[in-house]
Amino acid sequence: MRFSSFFGLVVVGLLLSGCATAGAGNPTASAESSQRDASIKNTRVCVQNNTSMRMRIQWSGFPQPLGLGPGTQQCNSGSAIPWDIVATLAYEPIELPGTWNLLGFKATNYTISPPRAIVWFEASGKQFGICGDFYEGNDKSLQVGLIRAYMSRHGDSENNKEFVLTVTSPKGADYSNDVSDCVNVKPSLT
Repeated sequence: MRFSSFFGLVVVGLLLSGCATAGAGNPTASAESSQRDASIKNTRVCVQNNTSMRMRIQWSGFPQPLGLGPGTQQCNSGSAIPWDIVATLAYEPIELPGTWNLLGFKATNYTISPPRAIVWFEASGKQFGICGDFYEGNDKSLQVGLIRAYMSRHGDSENNKEFVLTVTSPKGADYSNDVSDCVNVKPSLT
């Protein structure tokens, strides 16, 4: 047997033995595989209108806004850099017909860090709302004028990190944080 043939057999044998040890029975390989699977999931955001107002959503990449009537929901999923989902929610208060107010929102699934989401409105040249990392079961909210908005992170589906943005009627005083730095800074690609 020539050296090159023998070397080829050794390489094939090593490759096959490496594949055999990376699967079942190797908890480290299994945990690493699960972590990699989680980092490659898309992000999905569903918007639920729990008010009596007319709403519409302009999803990034869609040619026109989609209607969102009272008691209905619209969802979109995606994977893009730097944000998987970017959209604007317009709502028309019943008390102010013809006046459309806006909420922006973004969500993404990082490769290493937890998924992140932002929901904001603009006032006096700044953005106010909620921004941060979202672990499963987390929710954050803001209230401005005639709406309260809750962003919640649900359990992962097979292909997506799942978020739900629920818009309801307000309760109590308005509240939100200045999220201008968060809205205007692109996330890192890690």
